Amino acid sequence: MDCIWHNMDTTNANAFVTVRKWINDDVNAIVLRVARHVQMGLHTLVSLQASKHSLVVMCNSSKALEEFPDDAFRG
Repeated sequence: MDCIWHNMDTTNANAFVTVRKWINDDVNAIVLRVARHVQMGLHTLVSLQASKHSLVVMCNSSKALEEFPDDAFRG
């Protein structure tokens, strides 16, 4: 599944802007992964669009990619 996270937060110059990854999982598992990110405080949701083949997450996060767990965007 083609997955895109786009960070809408422009207050921190070190924050990630966009992450695009191919993740070998189904939409249910990936939506649960996004929910865990929110639960862990990595980002908040602005919007989420999901289908069988793609996922687009619009979020707010002041974190740099280095602050995310190693497997946060792993496929």
